[in-house]
Amino acid sequence: MKIAILASRSGANALQFLSSLASLDPTVDVGIVIGNDVGKELQYACEKQNLQFLRVKNFPLNERWHFERQFVSQLRDLSPDLIVSCSFSRILSERALASLPLSINSHPSLLPAFKGRVNGLKPIDAALASGVKFLGVSIHVITKEMDSGPLILQA
Repeated sequence: MKIAILASRSGANALQFLSSLASLDPTVDVGIVIGNDVGKELQYACEKQNLQFLRVKNFPLNERWHFERQFVSQLRDLSPDLIVSCSFSRILSERALASLPLSINSHPSLLPAFKGRVNGLKPIDAALASGVKFLGVSIHVITKEMDSGPLILQA
């Protein structure tokens, strides 16, 4: 299976995913790691593992296709079987999603609760602040609506 990884911010989730993937299933081929607003640690880790890394620049939301065009054609050329979002901070357009294979995201709450940021708080912080009795993670299909795709797994 060939996958592509999308990452943002510190890249910590992508780094953890890459580390876990290597020990769980070494037959999975990571074709590319795409990062926006990521720290150098993720790029260095990709270089050490001989993984293709592409840094993309943000555009305003009304210019989303300019942003997506930086990597969508590369993804199509690589033909991954799966796109894995590891805290990717941009919502993909319908146009991008229609041209890509199955794309999934891990989200740090038991969806549908605490989608995106709540009153400026990250989902896990919003959940803790609300006093919920259970915390968890949701794996879901990426759709044009933030954190609203069909659930694959919750734990």
